[in-house]
Amino acid sequence: DLPPGIKAGTVSRTIVTIEDINLEAEMVTIKLPEGNSIAIKARVPENLKRVKVGDQVAVIYSEALAVQIQHAKG
Repeated sequence: DLPPGIKAGTVSRTIVTIEDINLEAEMVTIKLPEGNSIAIKARVPENLKRVKVGDQVAVIYSEALAVQIQHAKG
């Protein structure tokens, strides 16, 4: 038997601003609408060649949570 678990997730779409592009590392830094910036690895690195710093792009992302409960071994 598997221990009880909780799984939850959401998919969101938002507009972000490109702040930096690192083609060699396949990374892009984006500014979120809330004002904070994050660096992420491009899922499709070829897309990084289609944008430039300052461009606004729509992104779709998912957030997930999974919790697993196990008995502690004493």
